[in-house]
Amino acid sequence: MKALIGLGLCLLVTAHAFADVTVTPGSSCNAVLPGQARQLEWRLNGLINPADDKRFFFICPMDRQSQASDDDGAQQRFWGGALIVSALEDAEDSSAITCRLREVIGGRLVASETLTVSLSSQEQAMLVWKPRAVRNPNLSSFLASCDMPARTAVNTLVSVSSSDGDASYLEELEERF
Repeated sequence: MKALIGLGLCLLVTAHAFADVTVTPGSSCNAVLPGQARQLEWRLNGLINPADDKRFFFICPMDRQSQASDDDGAQQRFWGGALIVSALEDAEDSSAITCRLREVIGGRLVASETLTVSLSSQEQAMLVWKPRAVRNPNLSSFLASCDMPARTAVNTLVSVSSSDGDASYLEELEERF
């Protein structure tokens, strides 16, 4: 919990003028299969897989401001993001969480990248997607789908949008985490 509070303060103190930063609670995520939603828990610290022996797939919308421009979209925009995940107190010794970031335009997949992190009981970790050129500044949306082992949670979603692709904000976030 201290790490989440520290993260919030870090975001407030180190916000960069060049970047639009959005921090969203992990409770905005949902089960990929609607029937599984009844088996999950939405809490202040995010969306939790409370099962002792089942994996669930979560889907998390990564907020991004649409970027209208006066020059027919000629201005390039970049997006980067992070997910903070955790293993609960009685999680298995090594829980591997795999998340796939997707950039989608009108339901069509245009790019993706997969990251994996391993956690032990009561650990938190951050999956970070470095800034990438947004395919369509007006219409692209990003979402992360995660394979969540038993007794794990998605705590926080961070989105960073900028016009220059500078990764320093996410790098600082990683260092302070």
